[in-house]
Amino acid sequence: MCQKHQEQSSITQPPQHGHQHEELDQWAGKEYLANPEILKLAQMSYDFIIQSITFAGTDEEVYRKWDILEIGCGPGVVTKHLLPTFHTVHSIDTSPSMLTYLTTYLPPNTYPNFSYSLHTLSPDSGRLFAERVPLKSPTAEDPNRQLPSPRARFDLAVVNWVLHHVDGVQSFMAGAVGLLKEGGWLVITEMGRREGGHAIDDKSNEQGSFNAPDHYRAAYTPQQLVDLFESHGLIDVHADMTQDFPVFRPASALPLKEGEERKMIPALIVRGKKGIK
Repeated sequence: MCQKHQEQSSITQPPQHGHQHEELDQWAGKEYLANPEILKLAQMSYDFIIQSITFAGTDEEVYRKWDILEIGCGPGVVTKHLLPTFHTVHSIDTSPSMLTYLTTYLPPNTYPNFSYSLHTLSPDSGRLFAERVPLKSPTAEDPNRQLPSPRARFDLAVVNWVLHHVDGVQSFMAGAVGLLKEGGWLVITEMGRREGGHAIDDKSNEQGSFNAPDHYRAAYTPQQLVDLFESHGLIDVHADMTQDFPVFRPASALPLKEGEERKMIPALIVRGKKGIK
């Protein structure tokens, strides 16, 4: 790992999250939102975003005017922190039930700068948003509601603890970069991996990964994500690795065996900028 791409963060570390997309789009919403570890992670994820764009040289008076895209918003635990900070927030997710729950957690009529869509990123995302093609924006009362995106491009796109759920990473990245304005930033927070650390995803592809049973994606090294960002044309790419923190354990997990310790992983925060043609 090149030193120019990595520096150690001194931020206090949160526990790993347990966000899952299961068959039939089922998830334990109330249990998830009531978990103090989830709420702590949401706050820390927000802090990572602000730290990253600040270290990139962006003043608060500048980023408060930004229109941002939150990719993989889930039920809105990080969204709640983003809304008071940025000019507008448009959140997307692939889970209808999470977006429906989002409308009760963050009622849109209470947050006039907030909108959301059911959308899977792809190389076609830029066209769909630019042409204002109606996308599903479900509510509990109208699960089939459709609305166009409020804008074609964004100043900042943030992805928090999502990439390990993604099967088509190249398509995902193409969609994310395609929705950035020229000069816009992409910030991804993920599980990190360093030499000698725990093998977080040591199961076979058939078994899936430890917190996404139907998807397999091993934790990334800083250089792997730097290379991924640069392969999609992003510039000024930089990766921060935090100290290790304990992996989240859901309430349904079996107790640790005698002598067994919780796995420890670092958080990895990577940013990159879309160049100006």
